[in-house]
Amino acid sequence: MTQRFQQHSLLTLNMWHKKMAIRSIVAVFCVCTGLIVNPIFAQELNCDVSVAPSVVLKSVKQHVIAQRKVRSNGGHSNGLKSKLSTRTVVAKASLYPATVLKLQGQVFLLERQGVTLVQPQPLSVGSTLELGDVVETFEQSFISLELGDGVISVLPSNSRIALSQNDKVARFILMHGRVESYVPKHEKSLKNTFEIQVPNAIVGVRGTHFLVSHSVESHQTKASVEDGTLWVRSRQICRAPVVLEAGQGLNVERLDSGSVKTSLLPAPAFFDLDQAQHGEEVVFNLSRVDQAAAYHVQIAKDADFIDIKQEALNTEPTVTMPDKNLTNGFYYVRSSAIDSTGIEGQTDIRFFLKVHNKQINSNRFEP
Repeated sequence: MTQRFQQHSLLTLNMWHKKMAIRSIVAVFCVCTGLIVNPIFAQELNCDVSVAPSVVLKSVKQHVIAQRKVRSNGGHSNGLKSKLSTRTVVAKASLYPATVLKLQGQVFLLERQGVTLVQPQPLSVGSTLELGDVVETFEQSFISLELGDGVISVLPSNSRIALSQNDKVARFILMHGRVESYVPKHEKSLKNTFEIQVPNAIVGVRGTHFLVSHSVESHQTKASVEDGTLWVRSRQICRAPVVLEAGQGLNVERLDSGSVKTSLLPAPAFFDLDQAQHGEEVVFNLSRVDQAAAYHVQIAKDADFIDIKQEALNTEPTVTMPDKNLTNGFYYVRSSAIDSTGIEGQTDIRFFLKVHNKQINSNRFEP
């Protein structure tokens, strides 16, 4: 009797194991099939279903945990706030055309809706850009674009992007240079509202202020978050997105190695801004930042740096640039430190007075 009971128990246990094994195989198949037939989830996870099923399931679990974490934080974290990045808007049905808000210098349209133009077309304030257009800025040239869903992106010098779209989400394909974006929070949105694509990754956001740069010479891509939350996912490896909070940066080339996040360097402070700037150059003296490899300074007419006039880089904390494009008046100046890997750090924004008339008193002033 006891032997028969043991045999029956072993048979039942074996059947249970087989049943669970079949369920596991079906579950993995459903997950993988879901990744194929559900383009939204497949694109968010960007998972190659040819990899081991255990990796797929692990990625799904990590993705869900990351989503819950972000939702529990309200989609953003504490940090430096921008008037633009904290806006809440109702998304429009059409993302394009994009409108040129501000422009400085030489900015050209190279492709119109995917077709290369025989002669590049110069852009101006008020110009509109369509899906498939390619835009490039030249040296000391800047452009600010606003999409139909309220996203504002700024392209500084020597940058090129293609305007794309993914599942009703605006996407910029960054070919080289940098793009700084202010993404408003959309009402009741649980998905990415804006994306940037680089050769080996997709950067997705809901509401934030961030910077992405890509160099065709070094084949390196960097990302840093000023405010909000950023998701970066590999285009080659099946893995849940890396979540970056305010004050964090990322070397995208290390995305697949697992060691990617870094704390942004603090912003260098300004000295002597209570003195008006005279002469044919503007000079900014900054505090030295530990581990800084370079210092970046930009000048704009507005505190959100949508209307940028000039910028310069220097390996030393004294940054000099010509006063080109600067008439008499007050300007905003922004400083940041760049670490040895090329990730740009946090920013400090101040204002200064530019005066061309040397007869004007350059003593301390008030705005």
